Amino acid sequence: MKLGVQNFTEWLVRFISIYLFLFWGVLYLEFSLNIEVGPLAFRDILKAVILGAIFGVPLLISTFLKKIRLSLGLACLLVVMSGFYGHMILEKWSFTFLIGCLGHIIGFVYLFKFKILRRKA
Repeated sequence: MKLGVQNFTEWLVRFISIYLFLFWGVLYLEFSLNIEVGPLAFRDILKAVILGAIFGVPLLISTFLKKIRLSLGLACLLVVMSGFYGHMILEKWSFTFLIGCLGHIIGFVYLFKFKILRRKA
C-alpha cells in the first residue's frame, strides 16, 4: 500500500493534535496537583480536558472538514495558533512549542492545499 503525501500529512497532523491535547491536559493536571492539598476534583480534570481541547482539537478537526466556509474559518484559527506558538517560542524555547508551531503550520498548509483548493497529491 502506497502512502501518499496527503495521507501522510493527514496522519501527521492528527498525531500532533493528539500530542498537544495530551501535553496541555497533563500540564494542567500537574499544575493542579502542585497546588491542591487533597485528590483532584472532577472540575480539575474537566479543566484539563478543556485546555487540551483548545490547543489540540482545531488541528484534528482540520483533517475531517469538508465544507469550504468552515475550512476558511479554521484556517484563520490555525494561523492565530501558529502565531501563538511562535510567540511562545520567542518567550521560552520548548520542544513542545516548536512542535505546536510547526504542526499548526503544516495543518494550515494541509487544509489550504487539500481541503480548500481540493488538490490531490
